[in-house]
Amino acid sequence: MEFHYYGHTDIGPVRKSNQDALIIKTAVAGGKKIAMGAVCDGVGGLSHGERASCEAARQLSDWFDYEIPQIMGQEEEEEILFNRWKQLVAEINGKIYAFGQQNSTSLGTTMTAILIWDKQYFIAHVGDSRAYEITSGVRQITEDHSFLAREVRCGRMTEEEARKDKRSNLILQCLGARKQVNPDFFRGNVNGLVTF
Repeated sequence: MEFHYYGHTDIGPVRKSNQDALIIKTAVAGGKKIAMGAVCDGVGGLSHGERASCEAARQLSDWFDYEIPQIMGQEEEEEILFNRWKQLVAEINGKIYAFGQQNSTSLGTTMTAILIWDKQYFIAHVGDSRAYEITSGVRQITEDHSFLAREVRCGRMTEEEARKDKRSNLILQCLGARKQVNPDFFRGNVNGLVTF
């Protein structure tokens, strides 16, 4: 099983700055190989999207470097990891939101992140970046937190109508734009060969 991440790409004028941040890290901790990958896409409609995406990636990186070695090998490592994974997303949101409040600006980023170890994975997802599972076929794991995706899910619009709609860049939530965020979390087993 491979996991591939695809960030949202605006169709239209090219942005003046790159608001994407990507992180891939691997390590051996507690005698186990562990990998983390994430894509963060700064929200173009908000100022400082590139700062938000870079900050989210930096906080993920710091967490991986400093907390993973302490967690791995503990008796309840899976539950500890999953609980910290969920807390981490809330902490990232809180720090980006606090920066915006302190600087009288609005900023935000999408984030789709995966943590893989010992044939298991966790995914954290906010926004409209995506995670796919690729085995003998392709399956989209995450659902976009976007206006059009919501309309299709609720049956108010067909997928064909959504593809033609000009509101493709309207997302319903991202990290940092609001005090509270409702991310999606997924966990499962990796079926097949994973090398890193």
